Amino acid sequence: MIVDSRGRLVLGLIAVLAHVAGCETNNDGGVDAPPPPPVVTYEGLDPHEWSLATVNGQMQISISDVASPTACAASTDQHNTIGAAGGQIIIHLAMPVTETCPNGSYDLSKCSNLPGNDAFVTTGCGFYRKYDAAGAVLGSTPSLTGLIKFSGTASTCTMIVTVGFLGRSFTQQATFVNGQTAQPWCVEN
Repeated sequence: MIVDSRGRLVLGLIAVLAHVAGCETNNDGGVDAPPPPPVVTYEGLDPHEWSLATVNGQMQISISDVASPTACAASTDQHNTIGAAGGQIIIHLAMPVTETCPNGSYDLSKCSNLPGNDAFVTTGCGFYRKYDAAGAVLGSTPSLTGLIKFSGTASTCTMIVTVGFLGRSFTQQATFVNGQTAQPWCVEN
């Protein structure tokens, strides 16, 4: 229990605010993360915007069926929206990267539907997300398996993404050009 200088219970107020925001308090008085979105079925994705962000050696990829500057920025933070009704696959590579185009292959894990609270989703995981017309997440489903392959240079990089979801998989590729100057590195198909 935390009491402020006037003798009021501060922790109780925090717990009430967290509950109203959709979070639950845990047994040690802290606030747990909000629950994951409902599970949706992956029905396929026709990719129009590919986005790639690298921060402190970690890389996150966003692939969406919406092409826009908003969708391009989706790789920089999982809390960003694609800005419209549609679908997105968001992936956090499991291995640290030191290059703009990290040549090689990177496996994805079988993951739970808990993307975490950080800017990047859970390490080594991929998620399919479905958005409503306002750009709010309707639901998600986690990767069951996957492989991301990179080949190229710091100025031209080809990425082949294969992600398996329950019932269906996604396999597509895109080539990024001049990624040394852009963050995130985006390409529209």
